[in-house]
Amino acid sequence: MSRERQNQLARCVSLVTVLAPHIVSGLSVTELAEKTGLAAPVVCRDMESLASVGWAGKLESGRWALTTKPISLATACDLALQNARERQEDFRRNVTAGAFRLMEV
Repeated sequence: MSRERQNQLARCVSLVTVLAPHIVSGLSVTELAEKTGLAAPVVCRDMESLASVGWAGKLESGRWALTTKPISLATACDLALQNARERQEDFRRNVTAGAFRLMEV
């Protein structure tokens, strides 16, 4: 990955992180620039990149906000962790039940 691509990726992650708490109201380019320390033209370009992959969109107010795509990704991770915990608990219950059966012999 080229150095410029790495820099853009880092900037986009910063923008997503700054936008996350503002899912409903969004942030303006000026606010995004202030919060990230990036120049406004860079913010505009990177937000357009995020929009092109469905991670951000402009609200009717002209402010930028995250779309449901990154939220869905985070939710999918949470569900996967929950599923893993449930499987681990099922395994633990089965082991415990097996141990009790062995004690009855």
